[in-house]
Amino acid sequence: MSGYLLASDFDGTLCRWENGGITNEDKEAVRRFRAAGNRFVLVTGRDYESTMSVLQEQDFWEMDSCFCMSSALCMDLSGNVIYDRRTKEGRVGEILRYFKDTGALYAVLQVGKEGYNVDIGGMPLAMRTISFAEGCKIPSITNCNVKYETVEESVRRAEEISRLFGDFVNPLLNNNNIDMPPAGVDKAGGVAYAAQMFQIPHENVYTVGDNLNDLSMVGAFHGRSMQSGPPALQDAAERTVSTICEIVDELMGNMRQSDFANLS
Repeated sequence: MSGYLLASDFDGTLCRWENGGITNEDKEAVRRFRAAGNRFVLVTGRDYESTMSVLQEQDFWEMDSCFCMSSALCMDLSGNVIYDRRTKEGRVGEILRYFKDTGALYAVLQVGKEGYNVDIGGMPLAMRTISFAEGCKIPSITNCNVKYETVEESVRRAEEISRLFGDFVNPLLNNNNIDMPPAGVDKAGGVAYAAQMFQIPHENVYTVGDNLNDLSMVGAFHGRSMQSGPPALQDAAERTVSTICEIVDELMGNMRQSDFANLS
């Protein structure tokens, strides 16, 4: 029997901040899951720098690869980039103008490992800030993240961005943030890449998330939704769970049953 691949979102899924981060129970579950010959990958909307920082903070490296920015960038555990998907050229200035005109609270552009807060007249961020004109000169991006005042406005803006810029970016809702990897890029694509990389058949691929930006991977594979997930995510999932350990126990039980069947 082939091993399993478990692909997990980070914030709110593996790392539940109300519990202080990644619990020891989940850390141990992932360790024994991998020790049994399975693969575990992270698939997060976080950018490269933020991902590396929080993994260091949580002292968690028990994974086989990490997909950042909703799978626009894949890296190994040393931080080396395996791939970097980018938008087509020529529309960065146009979409920045849209963010500025619609009152986005901020606009952050990611170009590979580098992140830039573009001055669109919104709230300041504790990161490198470039002028609006400088942002418009960037030819193509790996990801863009913007924030609006309310979830309702973000929903409306995401629909409008999809209509106006759907050939350029893929707007993914994350509360009142909108993550925008290149058009055609989503978390399901990252999981499919991992399955091919580790030679895991589709039927042995499991995913878990807690928000609408996890919808593609939860719907495409054996999906699990955290109990805190929105109704649309829970509807797309095969079942709801409260911990990563729960999924690991399920899959490890399946492996033991398979071994027993083979002996019979």
